[in-house]
Amino acid sequence: MSELTERHTRRNIGGSYTTGEGDLVQYMTPSFGGLKLGAAVQVNGDGDTQSGGKSYPYQLAAIYSVDALTLAFAMDSNDGATSYSSSTVEAPKNNENTYGLRVAYHMDALGLSLEYQTRKDAYDVVGVQGTYTLGKNAFALSYELAENDGVNGDDKRDTIALQALHNLSSNMYVYVEGNLSGGDDGVYGVANKSEASTVSVGATYYF
Repeated sequence: MSELTERHTRRNIGGSYTTGEGDLVQYMTPSFGGLKLGAAVQVNGDGDTQSGGKSYPYQLAAIYSVDALTLAFAMDSNDGATSYSSSTVEAPKNNENTYGLRVAYHMDALGLSLEYQTRKDAYDVVGVQGTYTLGKNAFALSYELAENDGVNGDDKRDTIALQALHNLSSNMYVYVEGNLSGGDDGVYGVANKSEASTVSVGATYYF
């Protein structure tokens, strides 16, 4: 994942999956004719999850690349938590699987991608992103739309994000990013409010 995509992902709506980055056992196969398969299992001990017991949530992925085109499919079992699931739809909350599909195309300095994620009794997300690299500079423009399951009225939200990034060295980059989010009234938890905007400026250094 590039620095530009990584920063951009953190600021947007995000996916409805709960398996974290810690305590993971992971494996990715070598490429077989452009196809790679990956798997990860998270080992949670007593008290690490909402249920208080042991759990072994897992993720599976398949990535196929041919020339400039990349197709990816992944799933998360969400066995470690019930976050994102809606008690409005089903009580108690559940740990339904999350499924995601991504199509990406890169040609020289230009990159385009389209993704879709879904989780039953949570929400669906569709997003599109374009990136352009010019020397040490990189730019990204994206749009995401999410729709909550089983909610009448305040169920849709979207985000437009614009980012510029400059690489100072192989270890450090600086960036500026703006996000404009909209949706149905009350979707952000504030009555009669349907818009939110943020501006971020920062730097990242890799040791």
